[in-house]
Amino acid sequence: MPKKPLTQTTQEELNEEVLAGMNAQKTDLDKLWYYLNTYSLYSTVLTAEEMMKDPSAPPKREDYKSDEEYQRELEAHNETVLNDHLTDDEKESLQMPADRDSRKKLSEATDVLEEELKEKVLPAGTLAERLKSFKLLGILKAKIALDCGRDYEAKLLSLPEDAQNREDKAFYLHMKDIHSRTLKLSTSYKDLENKFVMDNGDFPSEIMKESPIPDVASIKKMTMGKFLDSNFVEPAEQDFLFQNAAAEGLKCSRKTSVFEFYKKRLEADEQKRKQQNPGYQVREITDAEVYEKAKERYISDAIRGQMKFGSDSVREGLSEYEKKLFDQGMNAITVKDYKPPKPIRDWVKTTGDEILRERRLNNLNDTYGYFGKEVDQRKPFKLESDRALKKAYGKDLDKDASAYDKFIAQHIGARAILDPPGKRREHLALVMAANAVQSAKNGAIDEKLVKNIAKEYLTRDGFRKMSDYEVSTALLTKEKALAAQQKVLTKTFGVPKEEQAEYIRKMKALSEAMVPAEGQSAKYQAMKKSVDAIAKLDPKDPKTGEKLMLENGKLLGNLQTYTKGKKSKRFYSSSQARFDNSLDVLSVVDDHVPGMRQYADQIVKRTNEVRNVGPMDDDYVDLSEYGVKRAEWVAPEGTRAYDRKISAKADEWLKEAGFDPAKLRKESAEAGPLNLN
Repeated sequence: MPKKPLTQTTQEELNEEVLAGMNAQKTDLDKLWYYLNTYSLYSTVLTAEEMMKDPSAPPKREDYKSDEEYQRELEAHNETVLNDHLTDDEKESLQMPADRDSRKKLSEATDVLEEELKEKVLPAGTLAERLKSFKLLGILKAKIALDCGRDYEAKLLSLPEDAQNREDKAFYLHMKDIHSRTLKLSTSYKDLENKFVMDNGDFPSEIMKESPIPDVASIKKMTMGKFLDSNFVEPAEQDFLFQNAAAEGLKCSRKTSVFEFYKKRLEADEQKRKQQNPGYQVREITDAEVYEKAKERYISDAIRGQMKFGSDSVREGLSEYEKKLFDQGMNAITVKDYKPPKPIRDWVKTTGDEILRERRLNNLNDTYGYFGKEVDQRKPFKLESDRALKKAYGKDLDKDASAYDKFIAQHIGARAILDPPGKRREHLALVMAANAVQSAKNGAIDEKLVKNIAKEYLTRDGFRKMSDYEVSTALLTKEKALAAQQKVLTKTFGVPKEEQAEYIRKMKALSEAMVPAEGQSAKYQAMKKSVDAIAKLDPKDPKTGEKLMLENGKLLGNLQTYTKGKKSKRFYSSSQARFDNSLDVLSVVDDHVPGMRQYADQIVKRTNEVRNVGPMDDDYVDLSEYGVKRAEWVAPEGTRAYDRKISAKADEWLKEAGFDPAKLRKESAEAGPLNLN
């Protein structure tokens, strides 16, 4: 703001100065904060202007029919006088402009900033821009909610610990302390939110084309589960929706089609009209009407869900104590038409209002000074460094945090969720990859390795099938990301419990039939070692499921490394035998590890493509022709499978010669070693 008093400042000077102040802000969040402070400054001057007016005369008893009506009007009048009018002494002590001209100048300057916001910070362009704007508003709301919670806590601590209804009294002091900076910002935020929702609360058809439900055909294919997930509707709220629908006779679940659900709802509405008016002619519901109903729900959920998600991205990073304050503040922001509860109404009249009256002048002067100072600068606020937002933006780390934790912090929380869906997936893949590498080797971060593993994560079925809702939720905190990572690992490398014993049995059989590892390449030895590790697991061990996931992950890496570059038919039989063994392993994996089938298919497809062969060619690889039986049949000398095979053939020869193999073995054992002396 210009250094001159508002009364001596021209409109052009003021507009130019506040616009320069906003443009000095580096982030969208800082620009929003600058706007809110300017708007609050205008609101404070408007308040002072109104409070300078003389109060109207109190109501007279004779003008009302009953004492009850008179008391209501008297209370309303007294509250107005308390909030909206200063005493003569207070007017003389007011340290801020309270004239109409100053208020009008600030009003116009605020309008200039609002246009800047609409154009550059909260654009009403694409669907992605709108959704990001809603999330951004939610993040800002979270900061203000925490400030409100702290103000409530300060009010609570100002009251005696043994005071009756202490929490209610503190909440009253917070909600009615309308001249405080906290409440001014809260009110300014609500005005901004209402304006933005009003301007952007109806998505035109061109915007809906970018949504998950661009047309009628899309809602006929989409399930209610995917529909609600796309808008961050939480599971508990989804269950509540389905329960309410069932109570109304509209059976619905996550698998119900969106079209079917909303058509039934509109048909039910028609039947209600018929019941209320027997002469009403029930209409046939058109597809267009069903789509409009679904669209209405989509927009409502998009606005509410995205804003809540933005707020949650901040809340998740708070301590338990701060979360308590946050929840209290969020309640204060969202409550409507607050009235003090009955138990404290007498206290309000005798004490509460007097407390507010005593502090209102100081609040007005302090609030004006605070907002004036915030607007009177051309340097970035750096709001992301605010205590309430530090962790959400990945900056609230210990000085000695590891390089991996610092890397993860850059891809988690509020910073990440503001990005488009595709970029959010990349953030999560990087977080998972960094965690995986950190678990193996801490210290200086190997970003190249992390990025390579992240690319691999992006291809995994378990990861690709995560909904945008699941990806975004996982990005709220590192803990949630790691929980999501565990789910992806389970879907990728997990073996169904009922198949674990058979999987281990087959791997043991392969371990005993494959070409021995001794003397072979390091890559083959690593692959064989992975097979051996799985073969040694105990199916009865309760931790076998976890161990299988770990070993399957290692096995995949070793299989990919070994088979890479081995596309053509092997020239030497020993080389071909080892490559065939890798296909035997892939066949068993394909049978028992659903999440790894995509990798088995990739290896086989790559081999056949490079060999340039089709199903009728000799060199064509068909995984169904490989597995335990083939490996055992061709097991080389020196393996247990080979020894068993030779033993079986010997028994077969003895039987053909008329001998009993079992009897001969028994007699040989009883005779002991042959004595040739």
